[in-house]
Amino acid sequence: MLLGGLVVSAGAWALLTMYGSRPSHADFVPPARAFLAAALSGDSSQLAQLALAPAAVRWARDAGKHNPALLRALLDHFHADGAMRSGGGRLAASFGAQGFRRCSRAPLTLIFAGDSASARIEDVVADCPLDAVPSGSGRQP
Repeated sequence: MLLGGLVVSAGAWALLTMYGSRPSHADFVPPARAFLAAALSGDSSQLAQLALAPAAVRWARDAGKHNPALLRALLDHFHADGAMRSGGGRLAASFGAQGFRRCSRAPLTLIFAGDSASARIEDVVADCPLDAVPSGSGRQP
């Protein structure tokens, strides 16, 4: 009986240790929000600190210059939708916001390399169409 209790306790401890310490996809909201804010303000040094790949920095600079309404809409009512871990320690984190038409994917997906404390952005997917900017935001498209 005692041995069975120890086995169950050890199994529970292993599960808690294995799954309890994994970062939540919500942990990636602050670096994602910082990335979008740096893109909107054109802060190249901040973008370079947050992004691992030149393509991600290029996307951010282009969006800041040619499509600031997209960045504003993403920053307004920004929230984490979910994440999937892939091989090589990469995490695809999906983020939602108001003001986007229905799309087969989230309005923004960022591919992160590293854990949440030191994660850097490797790639950006943002191809859902932007509706009119949500009412009450005071921002123009």
